[in-house]
This record gives sequence, structure tokens and C-alpha cells, in this order.
Amino acid sequence: MVYGVIRYPPAPIRQVDSTYRDKRGQPYTAEQYRAFKMWKTVLMVSGLSCFALALPASLLGKRARGQSGTR
Repeated sequence: MVYGVIRYPPAPIRQVDSTYRDKRGQPYTAEQYRAFKMWKTVLMVSGLSCFALALPASLLGKRARGQSGTR
């Protein structure tokens, strides 16, 4: 994730006519565009996976300690 924050600050990269440009108007190659799309997908999947794993672990930890959430 840190690599992406450093590497892709002008995101998003979009296809404009037959070229690829970022929000600043800088041109990119088709290969760079595909790399950006892959990075974006991996970032979303890993973020959602971390959330999906952390939430149940947190709830199970509370239950194991006897904290049901109700008082």
C-alpha cells in the first residue's frame, strides 16, 4: 500500500481518446495504465480482506473475554 501511495499520487489514470492521462494531464502508456488498474484492484481486495478478517476476530475476542456488548 505504501508503494502505491508513493508511486501513484496523481491517480486516477483514465483513458482519454486513444491516450492515458492522470488528473494532472500527464500522459501514460497502456502498460502503465494496466499496472495502475492492477494496483487499484489489489489495494481494494487487500483492504476489504483485512476488514473482513479483523471484524470477526474482534467480535470473537470480545466474546472470549465475556464482553457481550450489552450492560
